[in-house]
Amino acid sequence: MPSSCWIDQQTRESIILLSLLPRFTAKRLNVLHRKLHKPLASFLSLDHNSQLALGFDEEQIGLLRRYSQSHAFRLASNWHKPEQSQYVLTLHDSLYRSLLREIATPPIALFLKGNIQRIDEAQIAIVGSRNPTTSGKQLAEQFAGQLAALGITITSGLAMGVDACAHQGALDAGGNTLAVLGCGIDTVYPRRNKALYAKMIENDGLLVSEFMPNTPAQAYHFPRRNRIVSGLSLGTLVIEAAFKSGSLITARAALEQNREVFAVPGNVLNPTAA
Repeated sequence: MPSSCWIDQQTRESIILLSLLPRFTAKRLNVLHRKLHKPLASFLSLDHNSQLALGFDEEQIGLLRRYSQSHAFRLASNWHKPEQSQYVLTLHDSLYRSLLREIATPPIALFLKGNIQRIDEAQIAIVGSRNPTTSGKQLAEQFAGQLAALGITITSGLAMGVDACAHQGALDAGGNTLAVLGCGIDTVYPRRNKALYAKMIENDGLLVSEFMPNTPAQAYHFPRRNRIVSGLSLGTLVIEAAFKSGSLITARAALEQNREVFAVPGNVLNPTAA
């Protein structure tokens, strides 16, 4: 892959650091870049008043100093090793997926592992219950397999149930699949999907995470994860989802992103197909 696809390491580290700050969005990154009139990394060396003038608040300025010295930041900064199929993809990289740029709050940095070509392929997200019926599992595998056979990359969240069946269906069909994680890129969650995680890497799949390496899964991570699942995709297919479920968060995100949403009809008596 030509080196011109990537920004320089100093800029990458700066964006990783900024991604850790609360309330620091893609819009703020673009404004900062325009205001600086110099390399992005230079904001760290500015005095306190200059940082305030650029829109950083007191909390963010304090966190910048602390995070820049942290082990977690050093680990994240060293993740980008293309020769090992490990990448940090930022908003300033030309490889950043244009569809994902269009959403209201695109992640400013993503950690990836696997075949990076998957990120810019035509994708359909398949999501659904973590406890699907037997027919729900079969439908997830069948839809994923048939779409993958047509050259569509299957995107999901590597959760138990429908997510895992969708990834597996794509792999069984010899197709491509991409998983967006609700934890660090080097963390397998749930642990029961360890074999599937490894199989995706072995079969040219791609793992994607907005969270720093070594970050454990937390409940509040998954709504953030879901907007990326739908944001990468042309459309989202829902297979068995309860009224209050992460799958419907993904579906709502897809609608807000002006993407297609599809649903498989379910048994009217089945609460997981509500």
